[in-house]
Amino acid sequence: MRLHTLELTAIGPFPGTESIDFDTVGASGLFLLEGPTGAGKTTVLDAVTFALYGGLSGSGASAERLRSGFADPGVAPQVRLELSVAGVRYRLTRSPAHDRPKKRGTGTTPQAASALLERREPDGSWL
Repeated sequence: MRLHTLELTAIGPFPGTESIDFDTVGASGLFLLEGPTGAGKTTVLDAVTFALYGGLSGSGASAERLRSGFADPGVAPQVRLELSVAGVRYRLTRSPAHDRPKKRGTGTTPQAASALLERREPDGSWL
């Protein structure tokens, strides 16, 4: 398995959308996640785990904690991971269960978790 890109929206300390191009950072074969406490290193690992398995590593870890407390309430949390397995490229998109603002009226309503798996076709389209 080879990771290509990771995109986080409203996840952990990242209130907006952040992208990591693993093809670029890992061009030499290795890369290092480095930064001060609270920079989001563990969030990156949690996001990859969540994209692949729908959960987080560690006992008692819950996907509900992925949602950024800094994000606007109307921004849906989402993780998108592109990876290759046996030469086939896949794109996984997952959103954890979260509360979103109601479309009418005030307050929030629960939004169920969602997952989408796509395969890249030779013509570049995703199925």
